[in-house]
Amino acid sequence: MLTSAADPVTSGPGGSAGSAVRSSSSSSAPARGRVPGGPQRSPHQLADLESLPEEVRKVLEALRPAHISEVAAAVAGGDMSMQYEMDSGFAAAFASVLTCALVLGRGSPRPAAQLWEFDWRAAGAELEPAEGFVAALLRVAARLARGGKLEDAVGKALWREMNRLPELWSGAPGAAAPCDCDRLPGLERLRRCIRAIAVLAAPR
Repeated sequence: MLTSAADPVTSGPGGSAGSAVRSSSSSSAPARGRVPGGPQRSPHQLADLESLPEEVRKVLEALRPAHISEVAAAVAGGDMSMQYEMDSGFAAAFASVLTCALVLGRGSPRPAAQLWEFDWRAAGAELEPAEGFVAALLRVAARLARGGKLEDAVGKALWREMNRLPELWSGAPGAAAPCDCDRLPGLERLRRCIRAIAVLAAPR
């Protein structure tokens, strides 16, 4: 179970999520609607980012539509397609990250990411359009940072999947996973974002 003080993801009431002090803005003003080094964002998206605790904001800012497209392409059978084995730890981690991302990004519960029944192509297709999926994750994070809650069924599905693979989801939001997620940079970026959002969603 993910319930230690160092790991704020929890499967039920009583958990706590850490907060962080927001960072000051850069002295050089970026072009309107653009985060330095990042994609074009609407004023509403910039306001959503500003509402996040600093640690979470840094993780969400680092996620690009190209990361989502990379993940989707890896399971779509294209040039970046990957081979999976039933006993592969990487495949298990990949399926878990996809499942948790869809639970949050699409706001609907999903079954546990069991490899023998996981529909890779369908999951990858739900990540598209990539820009819209990144925006959806940001909206969820901002709503939670402002005191919102996940729907009960959505929260239960998220905690169930995360607690199924605690070694994948433990640690600080921006910490690397003790697995091979970084074999696919977009997958590791997505995992870190889901972990950060889960911190905001944890019951207080």
